[in-house]
Amino acid sequence: MKKYLLFIVLITWVFFNNRTQAQPKIDIDKISKSEIVKLSYEVLLDLPLEDLKKLAEIVGVSPDELLKIALNQEVSAASKKGESLFESPLSASVITKEELRLTGATTVEEALRFIQGIIVRQETNGNFDVHIRGNDNLPSGNMSHFSENTLTLVMIDNRIVYNYMNGGTIWESLPISLTDVERIEVVRGPSSALYGPNAVSGVINIITRKPEEDGIKANVDIQAGSYTSLLANAVLLHKINNKFQWKAYTSFDIRGRFVTDFYEFLRQEYLPVDSLTSMFNNIYFAKSRDTELAKDGKKGGVTLYYNPTAFSLLSLSMGMEDSRAQSIYFENLATPLCIRNSTTGYVDFRAQLKKLSAQLNYMAGDQNLHEYMLKPVVHYNMSFLTGNLEYDWALNNLGIGQLTLRPGMNFQRAEYDDSKQISDYQQEYNNPQLGGLLGEAKHLSTISGNLRLDYRPLSELRIFGAVRLDKFNKPDKSYLSYQGGASYLLNSRNMVRFVTSKAYRSPFMGDMFANYKNWLGVQSGLNLYQVYAGFESPENSFDYTLTSQTLYEIGYRGIFTDWLQLDIEGFFTESKNFTALMPRSNPEIRFNDVLNQYEILSIWEYQNLKMVARQTGVSGVISINPIDKMVMKVFATVQQTKLTDAPNNILQDSLISQTHKNTPGFYGGMSLNYSFLNRWNFNTSLYAFSEQTYSRYRFILSENRHSTMSATIKPNAIINCKLSYNVYQNSTLFINVRNINLSQNPEFAYSDKIKPLILFGINIVL
Repeated sequence: MKKYLLFIVLITWVFFNNRTQAQPKIDIDKISKSEIVKLSYEVLLDLPLEDLKKLAEIVGVSPDELLKIALNQEVSAASKKGESLFESPLSASVITKEELRLTGATTVEEALRFIQGIIVRQETNGNFDVHIRGNDNLPSGNMSHFSENTLTLVMIDNRIVYNYMNGGTIWESLPISLTDVERIEVVRGPSSALYGPNAVSGVINIITRKPEEDGIKANVDIQAGSYTSLLANAVLLHKINNKFQWKAYTSFDIRGRFVTDFYEFLRQEYLPVDSLTSMFNNIYFAKSRDTELAKDGKKGGVTLYYNPTAFSLLSLSMGMEDSRAQSIYFENLATPLCIRNSTTGYVDFRAQLKKLSAQLNYMAGDQNLHEYMLKPVVHYNMSFLTGNLEYDWALNNLGIGQLTLRPGMNFQRAEYDDSKQISDYQQEYNNPQLGGLLGEAKHLSTISGNLRLDYRPLSELRIFGAVRLDKFNKPDKSYLSYQGGASYLLNSRNMVRFVTSKAYRSPFMGDMFANYKNWLGVQSGLNLYQVYAGFESPENSFDYTLTSQTLYEIGYRGIFTDWLQLDIEGFFTESKNFTALMPRSNPEIRFNDVLNQYEILSIWEYQNLKMVARQTGVSGVISINPIDKMVMKVFATVQQTKLTDAPNNILQDSLISQTHKNTPGFYGGMSLNYSFLNRWNFNTSLYAFSEQTYSRYRFILSENRHSTMSATIKPNAIINCKLSYNVYQNSTLFINVRNINLSQNPEFAYSDKIKPLILFGINIVL
């Protein structure tokens, strides 16, 4: 910890020794209107009130409206073209870099707590579970990694970051620095027609910064505090001239756990790690080797930009990350906590040539979904290659209004191989019985064609739609996704919209290719094995259909006054063909021709469930500017999810209809930012959710039977505060307090108790 404090002291000394360097100031008497509207929200907030009023007079708006212009950032995720958030035809939200800085959010996941319709629950210090509108823990009563969000597509600058072994996002491995984030765009609802498979419940697109101001600019943010936490983010941007620019970023996120005990499934209580025992009374494979680790992440990268003409842009990005995090994911049947390890690198090339855009990216590395997990080994080498080509075709001269078509083609290939790791573990532990989920290199590929339409027959009416056909190699089928709707401007301050869409989730390595055979011991004189069988395994007796979600949604946006805005949406979704690993009701006795002996096989096979989840809800946000330099948002979602043909237990003895209780019926919060006395800024936020019940698999060894266990997560409200002092030219000293919660209850079932995190830091803008 001492070396971290010395590092902060050094940075602070460098900063104060450079305070006397001249910084460009705003000349109120000479600045133009176009220059004013480009000023950031943070710059406007830091101005004296009289200067803010003068700038507002030049633009011809009130000071509050000028602040709104800065906050109403451009969004592109909803329709793949830049437009104001007010005009976006879909349920979209944006978090800007100014909001990230002011709110004190320490991760991308935590920042998503400021958006309506997103459930964010902290599992350990700095590690979060994220779901758009829920549908989490489906099917209930299964293993922990089936509670992971596999329905949301996460991207960085339109580059897919997704785990194709079991689906979802390894959040701690995202190769970004928070100081390099320009904005985070979120689209709620199925969007595969625009972005491809896995954009089932929505899309989260992280847009990074570009060098736009002449010369070299830098932003450094360093925080240190309780639970041995050290957070350091930095970005350096250099605009050499109008043709050449570059940037570099780095990030460190090191944190300890709030507690050191682990929840044990067998005795259903929190215990020291040395006491943990698995459901099968196996002690060795139950242990974690690092009781205090929450997160240890290091990232870095560089991007080069070249603008050969005013209508073209070429960029090349390269980066690496090395991360370890302890949270709930791939369990070991003793405790849900596991340590994930990821070391990956990426190369991303993008080209914009007038109306033609192209992107080609490649990511590869080594990932371990559970360190020290040997049955099965979930350690592998992976690579992911994707290419995308699209063309904007404007047909505005046909005399029928404004019409734009955007045809495109896409290719994706994911390859995973655990054969080397299996061999290494077999030699290290002198155990040839050890195996992995795959056993050899496997790949999944997709070839796609898509078409987007954006049509304005009238200035007030906008009709949009998109279709996409995805051809998978496994399963060898084609799937059609669609999205369509209309928005209508009642006037300049009121807009209504309607959208319907359908999206599919891609296949994963685990559910498609799992071929794992685990020796459990001897029973009745015969060798007993547990088998995990994917859809391609000869042991599997099911056909594979991809999980899908269909949406119907209506929405309204209104600017009632200069200080009051509303965005509200009502939605209905139907999700089906969920995939789960389920056991056969009875073991099978078979003769092994190779070993020339009989065996007892306990077969678990991936299968599509008959279950259908129907969700109805309302989500909205109210933005308020009650007084000068105060901005407040209040947002909430109320929903109910009904299940039909849901398995009553993991053996599916019967199918039942019920209300799904793991997705909370209410979740939302508020945020308030107030700038005062010219140099001070105070930000506070509240995030809350109602009671929920989590159900998971349990094996009762004494009775030799499969069962379930449940945990109730009590209603929770989490308060965060950040107090900043502007010492010089937008550079600040601050105290950042997260998780003010007197109950300190777990936010996710069987996870750590969440305690307050106090951070002291400095943000330097040069």
